[in-house]
Amino acid sequence: MEFLAPESIEQLFRFTLIVSGRRSIALELMAETLSEVEARAAQWREQSHILQWAVRWCWVQAQRRRDADLNAPDLAVEMQSFLGCELGAARAAKGLVCMGVFESAGIARVLGMRVADVKRISAGVDAQFGLDNQLQMRLRDCLATMALNSLEKHLLGTAVRSSPRVRNQFERVLGVFAVLTGALALFGWLGWERWTESEPVQVQGAMGELVLSSSEWSKGDRKSFEGLSGEVDDWLFLSGLEGARISPKLPAIRAVAGRIVKWRDSPVAQLALQDTGAFLWVVRSDAAGIGSNVSKSGKLNAPGWSGEWFVDGKYAFLLAAPEVVSGEKR
Repeated sequence: MEFLAPESIEQLFRFTLIVSGRRSIALELMAETLSEVEARAAQWREQSHILQWAVRWCWVQAQRRRDADLNAPDLAVEMQSFLGCELGAARAAKGLVCMGVFESAGIARVLGMRVADVKRISAGVDAQFGLDNQLQMRLRDCLATMALNSLEKHLLGTAVRSSPRVRNQFERVLGVFAVLTGALALFGWLGWERWTESEPVQVQGAMGELVLSSSEWSKGDRKSFEGLSGEVDDWLFLSGLEGARISPKLPAIRAVAGRIVKWRDSPVAQLALQDTGAFLWVVRSDAAGIGSNVSKSGKLNAPGWSGEWFVDGKYAFLLAAPEVVSGEKR
């Protein structure tokens, strides 16, 4: 638990209690979340980054549970009154607004909401409290009661130390790979090139493998973007790709959707680009086998695809599109 500051742990607990309703459920979610934070501790350098990611991860896990009771007595009647009848993401957003942890854009990022919707909820909270200092004091007092007691802190610390690492969805579930014409021949060729220990050829093959192993998209695993400045960069960070930014070498890139896939035990971002039919992959350079002996750019070598890749910092960017034959995409 030492990776999160005490005040951040209290804020995270208040959030889990708001979205789950019961202290027992909130403590379970806290234990899972803190275990995952500990396993990923090397990804972050600032406490605010850890808290944003922890709230996001906790929210996703809470959505999958079916035992939440938002009208349970564990959540104070006063807090129920402040939250009103909001449900789902609206309830979570209103709770974060009342807690005053993040700005509207930050709340939208961690809950996967539109910024405009969060601002509407925030405006409603402002209207509810207005200049009523007494009501604001009641809210602060209510939030103060939603704190971990000494026994809960002890049990939570013990649970985090003894529990195995919690694997997230992308680590638990292998992607379903689409088999393309010539894939077996390509993988055989990759095996032979690795045997020759030719690092540049291995990198070219890795880029081809990445493209050909990208399965079809589904509604459940995609994130749509609104076109806001820095939106994609924030999404990359919250998805575990800390330090990743859309390279300035790609000034005309406009991503409309994205998803995270697991490849070579490393998270990879795949972005769909507007009106082009092309895709952009963002992957750690070391996962693609790019070392000091490899040139920092090259052509994609994959049947049915054309594209280029280059390195910017510790990430490689692969821009590729299906080849067009007789007016149709392969």
